[in-house]
Amino acid sequence: MVNLVVSEEPSALKSESGQTPTSPGRNHLRRKRWIVGITFLSLLLILATDALYRFLEGQPGPVTHLTGSGDVIQLNSARQKQFAGMVREEIRNVKVGATSQIAEQIERRIDASFDQLQQGVDGYLEWYFSAQGSYSRLYVAIAGDLAGWGANKIRERLMDESGYTDSIESLANEYPDIQNSIVLNELDRFQVVVDDYLNTYGAEIEMNSVNPDIPFMDFTNITQGPGVALELDRLATSASIGQNAAIGGFAVALVQYGGVKAASLFVRQFISRAAAQGARAAVTGATTAAASAFTGPFAVGVGVLTASASAAAFVATEYIALNAQETLHRPKMEQDIREFIELKRGETKMAYRLASGVAVDRIFESILADIAEREEQQKLDKCYRVFSGADC
Repeated sequence: MVNLVVSEEPSALKSESGQTPTSPGRNHLRRKRWIVGITFLSLLLILATDALYRFLEGQPGPVTHLTGSGDVIQLNSARQKQFAGMVREEIRNVKVGATSQIAEQIERRIDASFDQLQQGVDGYLEWYFSAQGSYSRLYVAIAGDLAGWGANKIRERLMDESGYTDSIESLANEYPDIQNSIVLNELDRFQVVVDDYLNTYGAEIEMNSVNPDIPFMDFTNITQGPGVALELDRLATSASIGQNAAIGGFAVALVQYGGVKAASLFVRQFISRAAAQGARAAVTGATTAAASAFTGPFAVGVGVLTASASAAAFVATEYIALNAQETLHRPKMEQDIREFIELKRGETKMAYRLASGVAVDRIFESILADIAEREEQQKLDKCYRVFSGADC
């Protein structure tokens, strides 16, 4: 019997551990792949670290602020951006608040002055249509400048006697103080809002630990700086603008206005008719005396009688007709005077409003300019500035 012996192939042999042995070439390939993977991951980590470093390097650091109470506060970059937006909005609010408060106070005073003027209209008309007023107009129409005389009488009998002139002048004198007080109060309120934000969201540090490389902003120097003081001094000029609107040219313009001007034409027509009758010279002398002495509807006629009976009759008749004509015209004249006063009231308010608006705008333009200059000096990032941060 033959025993067959079968030998095992080398490829079928297993290691003692039961695993098929790996060839040296395959192990080398695996090590190579592992090294490449580690190298690639290391490169990615290096690139990510560099990108993060560059990103953080490009981000603004903290900003140091000095509060109104002298505290030193630091804001991180996120809070600084929010702070810049808050300051920008608050400056707008302060400007609007100051302008509206000034307008409210000034317009209240203007209304009181023009109410006095309206109350004085009745007294002025009583004098205007009195015998003395009538004779005075006749005399001036013959011998002088009726329009100039009429303007003087409006100033004297209406503007001065009603108290309007004194009231407007008092307002003009007090106006700079009113404006300054309101603006300074609003700036103080602005400082409080700024300090509240810094104290709430910032970190207090000691002055001796301030890093000179970190931007340093002092808002107390901005709101109390020389630029603001200069603009406050300029506020006084707006008072004269408003006063000129209220008083300058008022009487001259009223004489030429509507029914007031028409009333003077009646006198001129009377003088023209008297001249046509050859009674002008006589009327001149008669009205001179009548304006200061004798009064009544026939005073001019009596004065003329010594020169010519026919002239006296004509003048007396014409004067009665003149009085009747003027009396019929009185309601229209009163209406136009009161209308003119209201027009001037509106013009005066507008003049003061525009003048104060320009003055307040200049103050806050000065503040923004000071802030922008300080931000530029401190090299504050554009997106974290009050003036230019809105564009980011």
